[in-house]
Amino acid sequence: MLTGCSDWRASSNLLDGKYVATPVSAMPAGTQTKTDFRDDNYYYYIFYLGKLENVPLQTPDQYQYYRYSGNNYTRSFTTTYAETQTIEEQSSYATSVTEEQYHEASVTAGIEVTASAGAIFAKAETTVSVETGYTGGWNKSTNDTWTNSYTKAETFSVENAETIEFSFDSSCAEGYYRYILFGTLDVYTVVIYDPATEQYELNTFSVIVAQGFDLDYSASSTFDDYEIPELPLEPSLLENLGYQPETYYSANELPPPGGNQPGALKVKYQTVFNIANGQRDKKVTDNDGVLDYVTCDFDIEALKTAGYTSFNLRITFDIKEVNDGYQDLWIMKNHTRYGTEWHHQQYDHLGGGSWGIGYEANKTIAINDFANQFTLHWGANGQKTDTWWLGTTYVYVEAVK
Repeated sequence: MLTGCSDWRASSNLLDGKYVATPVSAMPAGTQTKTDFRDDNYYYYIFYLGKLENVPLQTPDQYQYYRYSGNNYTRSFTTTYAETQTIEEQSSYATSVTEEQYHEASVTAGIEVTASAGAIFAKAETTVSVETGYTGGWNKSTNDTWTNSYTKAETFSVENAETIEFSFDSSCAEGYYRYILFGTLDVYTVVIYDPATEQYELNTFSVIVAQGFDLDYSASSTFDDYEIPELPLEPSLLENLGYQPETYYSANELPPPGGNQPGALKVKYQTVFNIANGQRDKKVTDNDGVLDYVTCDFDIEALKTAGYTSFNLRITFDIKEVNDGYQDLWIMKNHTRYGTEWHHQQYDHLGGGSWGIGYEANKTIAINDFANQFTLHWGANGQKTDTWWLGTTYVYVEAVK
């Protein structure tokens, strides 16, 4: 518990200053520096550049600061939560120097790179866990995907809000003090290569792997007296880009099960599968249901060993009624109309002849009950004729711990 400057100096993470950079070259031997994968359209090469510690995750409108000018007194500091947007802005600011440096490295290596903010989010059709990098400690650190690290930092700031009492005396330097959320960032550069055009795009991003509140001192009230260092990228790493990565997250069209059976959905997969059939209209009647066969490619035994316990299924789809009635969905284990039923749900679209967008079904399957093949059986029922059209359908399958 902080009580004064002596305690603070003994425990603070900030004594080395803000934006402390550790390049990957200074990290333990064996630290992974690159991962790569491809999908149907692009090749992705992710380089781990290092970590930035003591990065402020809040802006001046989200905290109060106090000036100490030599008079002894006790001040209360109350933490306020950091918003996701602000955390993202602060993290992007911290990595901006690295992004500029990357352009220099790419030119040196003879690669023409176009910067495109958020390119990987717009282009990648998969949710990819960043497995490169370093996991360091503030108080507690968790390796995570970049997609939700900002949200988790915001949650941390809300759940760990507190008020501290701090006594200023002659052991404190005169100047300005604040108590805010700081983070440790793993910094990455991703190169996105389009083999059709032979063009490269760049996106530099960071993942918050640790966060914590700390008291911060500055001689000025702007708290901007620290320069952000570069995390260098060796130009030699870029010289051989353009090769086809082995890891493939596909949108392959699966072959029909046989005969006049319905076609299968497309599969896009990684830890999170996105299974989509694109735009379509399939007529569902009382006597003629629709079967969609889904095939995943999870290594179930490996997931068990890694501590995964279940799979979350989420199906979204569109409905347009021809006749008033009910719409049914059965999720069946294996590629069969009959057998083990995982889930059944009935819907009642009241939109007449208009499309109802984004109906959902959700089901959690224990990992011991899960199978890589399952069937979506669509049906219709009611008092009379109950025909309806099945529109665009997406199926998400996620392994969870």
